[in-house]
Amino acid sequence: SALCSAASALTQKKALQKLEAFDFCLLISVFNVIFSLPFFIKAPWDNLTFSLALLIIGKSFLNALGFWSVMKGIKTLELSRGLPLLALTPLFVALGGFIFLGESLSLLDLSGLCLIVLGALLLEFKETRFEWKGFSKHGAILMALFFMTLNTLVDRYIMGPLKVAPPLVMALTQGSFLIFFVFVWPFAKSPAKQIASGFKSCWPWLIVIALLTLSYRYTNLLALALAPAALVIAVKRSSVFFATALGGKIFKEGHLWKRSIAAV
Repeated sequence: SALCSAASALTQKKALQKLEAFDFCLLISVFNVIFSLPFFIKAPWDNLTFSLALLIIGKSFLNALGFWSVMKGIKTLELSRGLPLLALTPLFVALGGFIFLGESLSLLDLSGLCLIVLGALLLEFKETRFEWKGFSKHGAILMALFFMTLNTLVDRYIMGPLKVAPPLVMALTQGSFLIFFVFVWPFAKSPAKQIASGFKSCWPWLIVIALLTLSYRYTNLLALALAPAALVIAVKRSSVFFATALGGKIFKEGHLWKRSIAAV
């Protein structure tokens, strides 16, 4: 999941150079549904109850908001500066898992959470000054952290205590993503011609990104069925380091050593 997530971030940045964030989210959701057809066929729909469907759809809408926010951040910020903030996710997931799911936090765990905070602060230090204004500009990424934390906690509950089949979760999640972005489309004020033009210029990238996205989402679900949410998301977010180091090099971004250390 971490490797696919890192590769996905690099290709997303490439596509977002030509596409608006909403247009990208809508198009990638269409491709995700198409490539998710095996999940729709394999899913045990007989096991789906109304309350479970409502839970999965609700968490998927939150995740879609988070995904949209991340794409806005990736488009407007340097990849090596905005993306490391996603490594804050384990901090909130660990605290949420402790409060809501009864997962334990040892002294070593708490020490790790302190290092995560230190990395986020280091990311915003310029020489000897801390730039709070710079940190506050990452609003889209910070908003995504909130939605993705809720999504991860619900996923852990669904895959852990409820033991729902992964194909069922994947099928319903990808369908919900598409429904969400189609519903939001009129409010996003994104012309159909603009979306069509973006599709023509980026469709090969969209296919690659869709396959990578489905891969990291599915393997992440499988991991959540096996281990505490904070541990899973911490390992997954190791993708941030690879995306920061490689992305900064590919897109010729500055302060790469400092940002890579902050990501670690």
